[in-house]
Amino acid sequence: MNETKEHGGYVLKVREETTRALATLKSENERFRMQLAAVESDRARLHQEKLNVQEQLMITRDHLTRSVDDHSSLVRRLMDVERENERVAGQFLDIETQNANLANLYVASYQLHGSLDRDEIVAAIREIVINLIGCEDFGIYERVDDEEKLRLIGWFDVSPESSQLISFGEGIVGRVAATGEAIIDEHGRSGIVAAVPLSVNGRVGGVIALFRLLPQKGNSLERLDHELLNLLASQAGIALYSTALHADATRRRAEGAL
Repeated sequence: MNETKEHGGYVLKVREETTRALATLKSENERFRMQLAAVESDRARLHQEKLNVQEQLMITRDHLTRSVDDHSSLVRRLMDVERENERVAGQFLDIETQNANLANLYVASYQLHGSLDRDEIVAAIREIVINLIGCEDFGIYERVDDEEKLRLIGWFDVSPESSQLISFGEGIVGRVAATGEAIIDEHGRSGIVAAVPLSVNGRVGGVIALFRLLPQKGNSLERLDHELLNLLASQAGIALYSTALHADATRRRAEGAL
C-alpha cells in the first residue's frame, strides 16, 4: 500500500515537472518566434534602407556624371572663348601694326617729296634710315653726273675718308650700282647689312648702304624695314633727281635773267 502511494506520488511529480518543462519550452519557443519575427522585420527594413541608399547613390552618381560633363563642356567652351580672344587680339595687333607701318610709310614718302631742297631731302633720307629703320652706321651715295662713280653725300658713323668715291663694280656698294639689284645680308657677314640702289627710269642714280643696325634691332630687318628700303629704292632716287632738276632750272632762270 505504501509502495503504491509512493509510486503514484513519483508519477505525479514527474508529470508536474513535465508539464512545467513543456510550458517553459512553449514560452521560450514563443519568445524565440517573436525575436525571429523582429529580426526578420529588421532585416527587411535594413534591406529596404540598402535599396534606398543604392538608389540615392545611383542618383548622386548620375548627378555627379552630369556635373562632370557640364564642367568639361564649360571648360571646353572657355578654352574656345580664350582661343577666339587670342585670335581676335592677334588680328587687332596685326591691324595696329599695319596701321603703324602705313603711317610710317606715309611719313617717309611725305618727307621724301615734301621739299625740292637737296639738303632737306638728304636729311629726310637720314631720318628715315636712323629713326624708322633703326640703323646707326650708314652711307648715302649719289652718282657723279653721267660717270660710273658714286660720291658719298650723307652718312652716320661711317668714315667718309675711306669711301668718299666708289667706282661701279667696286665692292658691294659698287656692285649694287652696277647691277641695280639690292643686296641684303642681315647678319652683316659681308660688312654690310643692306645696300639698295636708288633708281630713276632704270638708271641707278645712287646707293644707300646700311653697315650696322641699332643694338635693339638685333641685326634683323623686319617686314617694315624691307618696305622702307623698297620705298627708298623707288622714291629717294626720284626725290634727289627732282632736286637736281629744280636746281638746274633755277640756275637756268638765274642765267636767263642775267
